[in-house]
Amino acid sequence: MQPNATYTFASAGIAALGCTFILVQYGYNRSLWLDESLLAINLIQKDYRALLLPLDNNQVAPILFLWIERFFVQFFGPGEMSLRAFPVLGALLSIVLFWSISRKIIPDNATRLLAQALFVLSPSLIYFATEVKQYMADVLVLLAVYHALLSSFRYRMAVLGLLGAASVFLSHAGVLILFTAAIYLFWEPANKHNPVQSRFAAIPVIAMWFVCFSICYVFFIDGHPHKAEMLDYWQQAFPPGDLLSRDFVVWVLKKTVMVFTGIMAFPQEYLLFVPFIGVYVAGVAHLARAKRYALLYLLTFPALLHAVIAYFRVYPFDHRLILYQLPLFVLTVSIGFGAVKDALVRVKGLSRAPLLFLLPAGIYLFQVLRDFPTEREEIKRSIRFMNESIAPDDAVYVYHGAAEAFRYYRQTRRVDFGNPAVFGRRHDGHPAVFAEDLAPFRGRTWVLFSHLNPFQTQAEAAFILDCCSGRGVLLKSFQTKGSAVYLFDLQEDK
Repeated sequence: MQPNATYTFASAGIAALGCTFILVQYGYNRSLWLDESLLAINLIQKDYRALLLPLDNNQVAPILFLWIERFFVQFFGPGEMSLRAFPVLGALLSIVLFWSISRKIIPDNATRLLAQALFVLSPSLIYFATEVKQYMADVLVLLAVYHALLSSFRYRMAVLGLLGAASVFLSHAGVLILFTAAIYLFWEPANKHNPVQSRFAAIPVIAMWFVCFSICYVFFIDGHPHKAEMLDYWQQAFPPGDLLSRDFVVWVLKKTVMVFTGIMAFPQEYLLFVPFIGVYVAGVAHLARAKRYALLYLLTFPALLHAVIAYFRVYPFDHRLILYQLPLFVLTVSIGFGAVKDALVRVKGLSRAPLLFLLPAGIYLFQVLRDFPTEREEIKRSIRFMNESIAPDDAVYVYHGAAEAFRYYRQTRRVDFGNPAVFGRRHDGHPAVFAEDLAPFRGRTWVLFSHLNPFQTQAEAAFILDCCSGRGVLLKSFQTKGSAVYLFDLQEDK
């Protein structure tokens, strides 16, 4: 069915709404949270050559992503808006690519509109579009490669070659996407009349991808000094070794829930996400029944491949690391809704079955609006409170979860005061470390917190505040989303 004027208008409206959410979130300019500040410090302190070396703060990111980010910092300054410009541009371009891909694979206008709405209104897309991390680049790489795969134009193979070459340096997930694409090029040759010629034409392209990945692996992956720390940090993202164990089944169930409540952002309340798992299965079944095996492969194989390499502890299977598969989950769920709608029309004769599509789109819109613009760790507000009240002789203690964000805002001159700051240590199972850090302080002392969302850090903050309250008097305080600051008048340790 060809798109009509109503469909075109609705499609443009949905895209405009999604872009508006992203741009408003970008303009809101929330504070950098811990993970962003850890990477941001590298980006503002290191030049292009230094970024070729392992990053500080146990950070790992693709080199091309780092260079693009450094370009924005160099030419537009070190502020948050510069750091977030590339992810925002990636998200806006992803919306265009997703719209084009959905036109190629979904014949029904209503189903295409649903897919577009679920993608552009996705809370995951809107949030990560303004995250100073590489995850939106992952989404862009998948959509760009898939768009070229599903298109037919004169220089398609040359474009695929260049896209793949850039992908391995721009996205850690790029190699998984290209592995999927390589199999597809042999399975579904572009020239159906001369498939052998098409497959031969793919060989130099795939060889080019392999060479580029080999270079990337040798220089940026093999023997990386942060590998041990990364494996330890992501240990919950690797499945248990025994495939027949109860622990493995529990891991699979947890990751399934993560996909539908984390990546897809369907509500956890009252298990409302469970029907959408069924709709996803309906989408898979519909593609299999319609014998659209190549499309079924493109939509489902990356998740299986990612799970397999996670089993071998190569690349973790976790929320933001599989964000690049958001378009694939959205397309499959939308196709499933289309199949359910067609079944209702066919079996029950429900002429208004397309209204079923309003349910998931409405849920997404509600999910976005109830926490928009998104805030995470608003340390800038705490710093502003300090700027207005701090005296020249006041001491400053910065909780370890706020240290990198404080350093970033001091370097970007958001911190107006020049008082020396003492950065707290991690306790590593010994919370008495906090009391030791605070023991030398006397008189007016500011205690700055950030990264207070996780349960453990809230408990640590409570311990520190108890130590200060036992030694002195609270003079001022300020609390905001994920951050807080307190001014104590501390006496001798009792």
